[in-house]
Amino acid sequence: MKRVNHFARHLTTTRQNNFLFSSGSPKLTQKEMSAPGTHLLLKNSIFGPFPENSKQIVLGMGCFWCSENLFMRWGSRGVISTHVGYAGGQKENPKYSEVCGAKTGHAEVTRVVFDPSKLSVTEILKVFWEKHDPTQPNRQGNDRGPQYRSAIYTSDPEIYAEAIRTKNVYEKAIGKKIVTEILDHEPKFWYGEDEHQQYDVRPGSRDYCGLHPLNIPYPADDNCEKPGA
Repeated sequence: MKRVNHFARHLTTTRQNNFLFSSGSPKLTQKEMSAPGTHLLLKNSIFGPFPENSKQIVLGMGCFWCSENLFMRWGSRGVISTHVGYAGGQKENPKYSEVCGAKTGHAEVTRVVFDPSKLSVTEILKVFWEKHDPTQPNRQGNDRGPQYRSAIYTSDPEIYAEAIRTKNVYEKAIGKKIVTEILDHEPKFWYGEDEHQQYDVRPGSRDYCGLHPLNIPYPADDNCEKPGA
């Protein structure tokens, strides 16, 4: 299953799915660009080390440009870092072209590192469920292949339990079976190439959103309060 080039993919999805939208992200100028390996918005290293009390969750929602765009501006809300990469496959150190060609078994993923004293994982998961289609195996809109599967990877037992709980809540709300791959361990995370990190704010990047939400809100009465609220 070959992935169409990004420009052609953008034209196809926006024509056929009128509820898909461009990211509309303001672009940085070349002067505002950070050195490779530095988060373009949060201005810290995407490689860590991260604070001792931080937690992390790996999310597959389809195109990783689009999923990272949902969380990479949440610094004031408790996000410490976001970065894109590949997880859940067989090949070591896979390349973008290999993953996009469905040759390695990896999913395109975004890893969110956050401060649990400021931001609850429930808030992150609420956005995860609402902003893509977790009922389609290996597909988001016209983006098709195992690299676009819905996935949650975590080695934290509490985050895993909350992923299962919120899945059940959202499954009941939408009235459809959710097929998200939820693992109680975090497979090896391979960082994506530098040009894919915080893609939507890079100079010259295309406005594209391949996420395919169901437009059904996560139940408002579920507990999404911030810690200590």
